Amino acid sequence: MTDVGLSDAAATRMHQVIASGVHPLPMFEIIPVENPAHPGMGCYVIAVAAGTRQPYAVAVNDGYRYPRRIGSTIAYLTEPEIETAYRRRDVVRRDQISRAEEIETATARRIPAGSPWVLVSLVPEQPGEIRIDDALFAQVRQASEGSSPFIISHPKTGPGLDWSWTRVTLGQRRFILDDQIRSIADPLSMVAELYDDGSGTFARCPMFRADNGMQNEMDAWPFLDELVIVIIVSGLLFLADHARNLAQAAGMATVRVTMTPSIDPPDWQLIHFGGYGRIDLGNPARHESFQPAVAAAPLDVLCTASGAVSTAALLANEVFQGFGQPENLQISQQGQIQPKRWSTDWRSLITEWAKEYGVGLAD
Repeated sequence: MTDVGLSDAAATRMHQVIASGVHPLPMFEIIPVENPAHPGMGCYVIAVAAGTRQPYAVAVNDGYRYPRRIGSTIAYLTEPEIETAYRRRDVVRRDQISRAEEIETATARRIPAGSPWVLVSLVPEQPGEIRIDDALFAQVRQASEGSSPFIISHPKTGPGLDWSWTRVTLGQRRFILDDQIRSIADPLSMVAELYDDGSGTFARCPMFRADNGMQNEMDAWPFLDELVIVIIVSGLLFLADHARNLAQAAGMATVRVTMTPSIDPPDWQLIHFGGYGRIDLGNPARHESFQPAVAAAPLDVLCTASGAVSTAALLANEVFQGFGQPENLQISQQGQIQPKRWSTDWRSLITEWAKEYGVGLAD
């Protein structure tokens, strides 16, 4: 093997060649390996993560071919083999959706009847594995109790409304976290279930606790637009961290946002608090008019603040469309925060968070 020069420019060129010629783009890393006897010289190792997104197409002349390695040689898939591979990919996607529905249903049973909740779920393409024992349970409980999963919390939520986990328990194959202090009571306003395979759910009421139980005084349940966005972004980051870093899951992840049903009043209203007070956005809606909002992204991307913001924008837009609002105005699909679109109460907090975690700010 002949050594080659190692440089950032060479690694960048290889990234560009792979990205322009392979579809869909697999998860890969280019690793320089230096020859100790010749500093600055060596070889590159291209590590490709195992995945279920086959078949991969490679640009050949004016078209695409689907290569498959057989020993030291390369063969190309036939038409029946290509179709079979695509069908296998579809089966994986359907399995992820089925798994998402299963864990969403389990979490919905824990949510107290009354107000609607926003529920975020994540199912990794390549499941991980956690061995839940006394030591790990104690570790998760110590790390979680008193901590907040939210990227920011509203400064005017009143005493005791601190957006933190206060109770960590166990279910079959999962950790259960919520904000209740009594041992047998329902969660107050948030709950999460983190499974041993890396799947998980995260749910919160889209209003402040002070609004809960006030249905007799309301024509419709208020969905605070900025709180809905904070719930989705926070949920994606929280669940992706569990999947990748604790469960060691990998690959793409299917993420969904659903809403749980409410008791009277049946109507929901998306609202924003601006400089002139409350503004109703779009039209009143009801639970039965909503389908789950669905997206997919690599776990490594969801573990970054900008990646979570970009994915959350896709999901939030779909949720807002259920209220007759075309899109959210606070975050963009380019992974940016738009501070001027946030109300005064939230603006400085979200701007500080974006700067701290390297999220772009749009005018």
